[in-house]
Amino acid sequence: MSVGPRTRVATSNGPTAFDSARPVDLYLRALDGLVRVDRKAFDALERDFVDVAKRFAQLRGVTYEAWRDVGVPEAVLLRADIGLEIVAGRH
Repeated sequence: MSVGPRTRVATSNGPTAFDSARPVDLYLRALDGLVRVDRKAFDALERDFVDVAKRFAQLRGVTYEAWRDVGVPEAVLLRADIGLEIVAGRH
């Protein structure tokens, strides 16, 4: 799957933002094929993404639709507890 070039996720909003930005960045790059990993490593990246994606989305205003637009599978978003009703700032 390729969704085109992507800029790196900014990580300058403090330690919490940095901690969640790195797994998001690596997972999205792996989805794009920009980071070549085997299945086991990809699964680990996906687990890390699931662990931080909801908080990252709330802090950065990333919607369900935006995640889908960049190729994150619906099943992964559901595991991250991100659904259509998730909007930045709401829990």
